[in-house]
Amino acid sequence: MESSHCRKRGRASPPSLTEGPQACLCSRPATCSCGYFGVSFNSLLTPDFEELASRFPDFRKALKEVEYARRNAKQRGGSTSLAASLTHSFSAALTKALLHIHFHVSLPRIPDNHLCPPVPNRFFYIRWIQTELIPLLIPVSNHTSPCFVNLQEQLLGIMLDIGTGASCIYPLLFAASHQQGHHRHKPYLRAFFATEIDPESVDLARQNVQGNPLLNPFLHIVQVSMDQARDHYGPLQCSLDHLPPEARLVDVCMTNPPFYDSENPNEMSQIRADGRHRTAMTVSEGSYPGGEMGFVLDILCDSIRAFLSSSLSFANAGAPSSISPPKWCSSMIGKKSSWTTLKNALEQLLGMSHVQSTEFGPGHMTRWFLAWTFLRPHIRSPLAHTDLWSFYVDVGGINFNNQQLVSEIASRMQAYCEGRVQGRQLMIRWNQERNIAIIEEHHGALNSSVWFGDDTLPPRLHQMVHGHFSPEQRRLLLPFEGHFQIEVSIRCISEKSVAVAAQAFSHTRYGKMTVEKLKQQMEGEICQTNRKWRRKHQRSQALEQAGESMTLS
Repeated sequence: MESSHCRKRGRASPPSLTEGPQACLCSRPATCSCGYFGVSFNSLLTPDFEELASRFPDFRKALKEVEYARRNAKQRGGSTSLAASLTHSFSAALTKALLHIHFHVSLPRIPDNHLCPPVPNRFFYIRWIQTELIPLLIPVSNHTSPCFVNLQEQLLGIMLDIGTGASCIYPLLFAASHQQGHHRHKPYLRAFFATEIDPESVDLARQNVQGNPLLNPFLHIVQVSMDQARDHYGPLQCSLDHLPPEARLVDVCMTNPPFYDSENPNEMSQIRADGRHRTAMTVSEGSYPGGEMGFVLDILCDSIRAFLSSSLSFANAGAPSSISPPKWCSSMIGKKSSWTTLKNALEQLLGMSHVQSTEFGPGHMTRWFLAWTFLRPHIRSPLAHTDLWSFYVDVGGINFNNQQLVSEIASRMQAYCEGRVQGRQLMIRWNQERNIAIIEEHHGALNSSVWFGDDTLPPRLHQMVHGHFSPEQRRLLLPFEGHFQIEVSIRCISEKSVAVAAQAFSHTRYGKMTVEKLKQQMEGEICQTNRKWRRKHQRSQALEQAGESMTLS
C-alpha cells in the first residue's frame, strides 16, 4: 500500500540505457513506509514470526514444522535452538515474506538445491553501495573537497552483479530501491546486469525477475561460458566481455563470492558432510579455486588488466582496450581472515584512498564488505588518511613584531624542509604573506618512491604487480601532488608566542609513514628544542665560555 504522503510516476514503456524512470517523489524519505530508507535492520534481523505467519501461509506451515522439530529435539535431549532446527523451506519462506513486506519484491523460485539468500546482509550490501560508494562518484560543489579528479563523465547508471545465483536478489533489491524509495542523488539506475555461469541458475533468476513486472525492464540476466570464466579470464573480465558494448562502462560491480575452495578436499568435504537443508548449494554457488580469496583476487587481477589496457595501452595485459574497469569493484567477504588479507593487499597495492570497507552482522553471522577503485583521488579526498596536529613556538628571546615573528618561523620551516628530512626531498610552497605553506615530496622523486609493504602481497597478486605494474604506472593512482601533502598555517597569538597548525593528507602507506616521521620531528625542529638543537646550543655555550676564559686570561 502506497503511503498518503508519497506519490509515484510510472512509465508507459521500458527505460532504455540512456534514460531511467523517475524515483519516488516522497517528501519524507527517511520515514516513508513504501521507501527504501524506511526499512530498519531490526525488522529484518528480528522479524515478528507471528505476524508473518498470519499473512503468509507458506511461512506459517514452515514455522509449524520448525516448532515441531524443536519439541521432538527437546524430548530426545537434543538442541532446541532455532538455528539447529531451521530448514530450507523455513529459510525460503522467511526470505520471501521479508522481501514482500519491506521491498515489495516477489521471489517465486528458491529451489531446495540452491542457496537461500538471507535478506539482512544483502540489504546492507545494497545500502552501503548506495549511501557510501555511489555518492563518492558524484561531482560536488566548490565548497566541498572532491573525492576524485578524473571523473570525466557523469554516472552512467550501469550496475553489475557477478555470479547472481538463482535468486537474483541483489539486482532485485537495487531496482526496488529506486522504484519504491527515494534516492537522494536523483534517479540513478538505468540497467542492472547480472551474470551467471550455471544454466539452471540463469533460468531460475529470469523467472524471479519476471515475477516483478515493474523491475523487469531494469534487469538483464546474462549467461556466461563456464570454460571462458575458468580458463581464460577471471570473473570480472568474462562478465564484461558478455555485456553489450554500450553497457561495459560499469559504475559499480558487486559479488558474493563462492565460499569453499574447490581445490581443497577438506573444504569440499564440509559441504557434503553438512546435512542441514538450509545450506544446500550448487557447485558453482559454493566453490571456486582458492575459495572466496581466489575469486576476489581474480576479480582484482581483471580490474588491474582493464585499468592498464584502458589507461596505458597495455598491449599484453590480456584485456581488450575497449573495456575499462568499473568505477568501484566490491565484494562481500565471509571470513574475517580473508577480508583482512585482501584489505591490506589493496591498501598496499593501490593506496588507502582507493579502498573502502565495512562490516555488518550479529555474532557468527557477521559479513565483511570491501571495495576498490582506480580513479585518481583528489589530494584532499575524504578517503585520504588525515592527521591534525599543532604546537606553540616560544620566541621570548627575540624582540620582533608580529610580522617578523611569522617570518622567523617561516624561515625555520623552510630550512627544515630543505634539509632532506629522513632522506626525502621535500618541497615547500608559501602564500604571499608566508603564513600558510604546502609541503609535498619533490616531484622528481615521486616515481622512485617505494610503495610500502609490497612484499606481503598474496603470491598471485605479487606476481601480477611485479610482472605488469611498473612504478611509473602506479604513479597514475596517486593525486597529482604525490603520496601526501601537509598544509601548515602560522599565526601569532601573543608578542612572544606563535601557533603552528598542520593538517596532512596521506594516500598510501608510504605517505602515511612519511607524515608520521615528519610529525614526530617538526615540533622539535621549529621550536629548536630537540636533541640536535640542544647539542647545538651546548656547543655554542661552550664556545662562548671558552672565549670568555681567553679574554680574562
